[in-house]
Amino acid sequence: MGKVRKNYDDILKTIRLVMHIDKAALPASVIMSIINAIVPLVIVLGNTAIINAIVRGKLYHAKSMVLIVYSVSIVLYIVSSLMQKISNTRAVKANETLRILIHEAWERVSFQSLVTAEYFSKMMKSESSFRYSGGIVVFCHQIQNLTGGLVTVFGSFGLLIWLTSVGFLSSTLMVISTLTTLSFLLIFEMLLLRVFRHLTNGNITLFARLMVLERKMNYFLMSIINKYEILKSVKTWGTAGLIQKRYLDSWNLEKKTNHQLVWNDYISQIIAALMISNIVVWMFSLVILKIRMGFLPVGQLNTLFGGVVQISAAVATIASTWQRTMRFQNQMAYVNDILKEKRILDSQDDSGEEYPVIREHNIISFDHVSFGYNSGNEVIHNLSFNFELSGISAIIGENGSGKTTLVKLMLGLLRPTKGNIFWNGQNIREIQSDEYFGLFKVVFQDFRIFDVTIGENITASDDYNHEQMKSAIFDQNLKDWISALPNHENSLVGMYGESNLQPSGGQKQQMAIARSNYKNGIYQILDEPSSKLDPIQEVSFFSKVAMLSSKTPSLFITHRIGVVGLAGTIIVLRSGKIVGVGTKKSLLRNSLYFRKIWDSQASLYK
Repeated sequence: MGKVRKNYDDILKTIRLVMHIDKAALPASVIMSIINAIVPLVIVLGNTAIINAIVRGKLYHAKSMVLIVYSVSIVLYIVSSLMQKISNTRAVKANETLRILIHEAWERVSFQSLVTAEYFSKMMKSESSFRYSGGIVVFCHQIQNLTGGLVTVFGSFGLLIWLTSVGFLSSTLMVISTLTTLSFLLIFEMLLLRVFRHLTNGNITLFARLMVLERKMNYFLMSIINKYEILKSVKTWGTAGLIQKRYLDSWNLEKKTNHQLVWNDYISQIIAALMISNIVVWMFSLVILKIRMGFLPVGQLNTLFGGVVQISAAVATIASTWQRTMRFQNQMAYVNDILKEKRILDSQDDSGEEYPVIREHNIISFDHVSFGYNSGNEVIHNLSFNFELSGISAIIGENGSGKTTLVKLMLGLLRPTKGNIFWNGQNIREIQSDEYFGLFKVVFQDFRIFDVTIGENITASDDYNHEQMKSAIFDQNLKDWISALPNHENSLVGMYGESNLQPSGGQKQQMAIARSNYKNGIYQILDEPSSKLDPIQEVSFFSKVAMLSSKTPSLFITHRIGVVGLAGTIIVLRSGKIVGVGTKKSLLRNSLYFRKIWDSQASLYK
C-alpha cells in the first residue's frame, strides 16, 4: 500500500511541476480525454435506444435519436480536436521551458555543491532522464490515456452495474444468480490484478536497469570516440579491445534485459485481456438470463457489448500507460531532484548584498579557516593569515597539499566549513558573489577550451571588443598561429568545424590565459599556468607576468620550483597547513620543507 501511495505522490508531484510551468497544457489534455471517453458511451447508449425503438416499431423516434446522438458526438469531437491542438502546442512549449529550468538549476548551484561527485551524478542523470523520458509532452499523453481510460471504465462500469441491478430483487433466483456472478467475477479479477501489479513492478525495475546500461553503452561507444584526447589515449595505449569488450558486455546484458522487458509486457497484455474476458463471460451470462426472464429488452445486449468493448480498450490502455507512467516517474525523479533549489542552495551558499570595497592595497584575510569536501576529511586545516594582493605571489606544495582548494576558497567558489574569509575587512559571504568573483582573472589547471570560435573562447562571448581580444592574443604569442588560419580568430575549434581544428595542449593553455587577460579583473590567479607550455613559452609567459605585476598583481600555483624566484611572497603549503611564508631566500634559510622541495628539483634548472 505504501508503494502505491508513493506512486500516486510522484504523479501528483509531476502534475504540480507541469502546472507550475504551464497552466493550460494539462487541463486541455484532461478535457480532451474526458470528451473522448464520453462520446463512445453516448453512442453506445444512443444506439441501444435506437435499436429498442426499431424493435418496438417507433421508426420516427429512431430517426430523431440518430440525428441527436450523432450531432452531439460530432460537436464533442470538434471541441476535443481543439483541446488536442492546445494541449500539444502548450506541452511542446512547456517541455522547452523545463529543459531551460534544468539548465538554470545547474547554473544556480554553488561551486561547492557542483564539485561533488554526488551532484555531478545528479546533473548527468537529470539530463539523460529528461531525454529518455520525453518530458512534458510524453507526460501529457500519459495523463490523457489514464484520464480517458478511467472515465471510460467508470462510465462503462456504471452501465454494467445498472444492467446488474435491474430485476435484482424480483426473485430469489435472480438474487442468487447476481450475487454468484459478481462473487466469481471479483475473485478472478483480484487474482489477475495481483499478477498484473507484480509484472508492473518488474517492468519498472527492468527499465531502471536498462537506463543504467544505456548510459554505460553511450560512454563506451560515443563519449570516448567523440573526444579527441580520450581517443588519442585509446590508440596510444591499445585499450580499444578492452573498451569494445566493456561495450559488448553492456550490450549483451541490455539485450537480455530487453528480452525480459518485452516478455513481461507480453504477459501483462495477456493478463489485461484475461481481466476483460472474465468480465465479459460473467456479465454476458447474467444479461442473457435477465433478457430471457423479461427484465431487459433485447437492445440492452448492445449496451452490454458496447460497455465491455469500451472497458476492454480502456483497461488495456490504462495497463500499458500505467507501466509507462511508472517508468516515466522513475526518470523524472532525477529531474525533480535537480529542481529542488533548497537541496542545492542552502543558507551558507546564499550570495550577499554588499559590493566589494576596493582600495589601493587590497587584503584577503583567513580567520581560522578549515574546509572539507563531502567525504568529511579536511583538506584545509585552521588557516589564519593576511594576504596582500600586490606584486607577484606564489603558492607551492606537493600534490594533494590543498593549493587549488585554498585558491577556490579565496575566490569564494568554496565556502569554509569552519571560520571566515574577509576582503578588506568585509566577510565575503556578505558580498555579491558575481561582483566579488569579477575582481579576479583566473586560469585553473583543468581549464577548458570549447567547440566555438577562437575569439569566442578567449572572450567567453559572441559580442566582444575585437581590439581588446587581439591584444590578449598578442600578449600570449598566439598572433602568428591565429593569423595563419583561414578564418583567423573566427576559426571554429573542435570536431564540429569543417577543418576539425585541434589546437595543441600549449596553444589551449595560451588561449585560456588570454581569456583571463581579456577580463577586466584587478587580480590575476594562475593555477599551474605553464604546465603545457614549452620552455621558451614558459620564460616568455613569466617575463610578461613580472612586467605586468605592478598593473595587475598575480598569484600563481606551481610545482616548478624554478619559477618561484619571481615571486615576492611565497606561501608553502603542506597537508592543508601553511608551513612557510616569505621570499625564496628567506625560505631556503628558514624552511626545511621548502629546502627539501627546492633540492629535489634544483638540478633540473642548472
